[in-house]
Amino acid sequence: MTTSEHMRRGPAGSVPSRRRSGSPEEIARLLTAYVTTGDLRPGARIPSERRLAEELGVGRTVVREALKSLALVGLIESRHGDGTYVADSTPESFSRAVEWRLVAWGGERGDVAEAIAVLEGDLAALAAERRTDADLLELHFHLAAERESANPTDLDAAHLAFRATTAVAAGNVTLASVVEALRAAAPIVAAAEVTTIDPAADALVLDAITRRNPDDARRSARAGRNLTSEDGDERN
Repeated sequence: MTTSEHMRRGPAGSVPSRRRSGSPEEIARLLTAYVTTGDLRPGARIPSERRLAEELGVGRTVVREALKSLALVGLIESRHGDGTYVADSTPESFSRAVEWRLVAWGGERGDVAEAIAVLEGDLAALAAERRTDADLLELHFHLAAERESANPTDLDAAHLAFRATTAVAAGNVTLASVVEALRAAAPIVAAAEVTTIDPAADALVLDAITRRNPDDARRSARAGRNLTSEDGDERN
């Protein structure tokens, strides 16, 4: 059975077949589903661009762009002069597996943003229950850095450090890994999110964590994630 026949059939656990648009994103999802469900094993050679283009009924440029996307998340690797292969490490970590599954299943921009907001709220709630005095000191440090940031790059770095410290304080490596995987995969799954960072929002999160109030921490973390899509829609 050819690669395209496997894809038309739909591998076990993949999404139901949908109308093909022939876009690089769709081809990337089809190839990812084909790999992650076991039809191609780690170390297996990927068919040539020409063969994939013929079997899938799309141009070689579309296939090339799809393969670039898979290479970005580490699912495949090129070996100079020897073709393209499924990465031998597939999948070594839970985080990487989540990224691949997101690419395979696809998703709307709002879905990914909402998932991140929900999980960050849960991390904040856990942090309120489990934080130490050392965690609080580090959170205060990052919040101060946010307030003193002179440019958007510094503000973004301080905000991410605040969220990372919150995840550490939560003490749940799996949940934190899922959030990081969602962030990493978002630009490939859909359009990249545009985030408005407000130090005052993180201050509310820190206040709730300090008071050991998980409900307030969850609510503040979710409300503080002001996500704006490129077409002007918002999800808080």
